[in-house]
Amino acid sequence: MHLLFVNLPKLSHMEQTHNSLNPEKLQTRFEEIRNSLTEINTILKHSDAEILEDKIILAALKYQIIIILEAMGSVCIHVCAKKLQKGVTEYAQCFALLSEGNIIEEKLSVELTKMARFRNMVVHQYWKIEESKMIAYLRNNLYVVESFVESISKLL
Repeated sequence: MHLLFVNLPKLSHMEQTHNSLNPEKLQTRFEEIRNSLTEINTILKHSDAEILEDKIILAALKYQIIIILEAMGSVCIHVCAKKLQKGVTEYAQCFALLSEGNIIEEKLSVELTKMARFRNMVVHQYWKIEESKMIAYLRNNLYVVESFVESISKLL
């Protein structure tokens, strides 16, 4: 799959003031991410068996994944537009562009791309998700979300 983006026009010095990151927007998305991480971590304090037997908890877990990835995608698109002058159409590919632009490390980009694809499975193909594997994935990969927020926060 090819990276889908468009080159945005180069701006004059005067126009570049309108081309900087919006800290308020980013902080709002970071807060959404932190709140969802808190919810997920609260759920993950329970055993896998307890989580798997409660469909409401499973639904809440899936919803929090969606919130996190939507917020991270929004941050990614904003940073690509403002720092790299690129418009991006897919979250999974957006993270690769941040790596190419030396904004995040390549390893983080790879993990974020996997997470974005995982989110797509939750949203579009939920019947194919093995819920025990989803729980294991979250137990082992939430550090990726924290690393993303930390990396982008350095730009502010």
